[in-house]
Amino acid sequence: MPPPDASTANTPLPPSVEKAYYRKCIELKRRLNEVEEANDAARLRRTRLDRAILKMRLERAFLLEQLGRRMEYVDEEEKEREDGERVLAEREREREREGDRGASALEEEGE
Repeated sequence: MPPPDASTANTPLPPSVEKAYYRKCIELKRRLNEVEEANDAARLRRTRLDRAILKMRLERAFLLEQLGRRMEYVDEEEKEREDGERVLAEREREREREGDRGASALEEEGE
């Protein structure tokens, strides 16, 4: 077994500097572990957010589809109502024409 100073005997640095580097290395390893844990937490959070975004996109597509169906239904009702109004207006015009014809016929007979 080599003497305790043998580990520093091969380096040109004094033992106090070696110990400082060793402490610095330990501190950097600790900091690296903290950063990796924070990175893992951020990755997990991002994954959850991506899933939430996907869910919201699907929900939006579903709601837009439902809205489209309801708008088609409303459009059909509106067309039916417009057709009904158009038919009523045509009937009213026909009645007015018939009324005008009847009045004209009465005037001709009265002359």
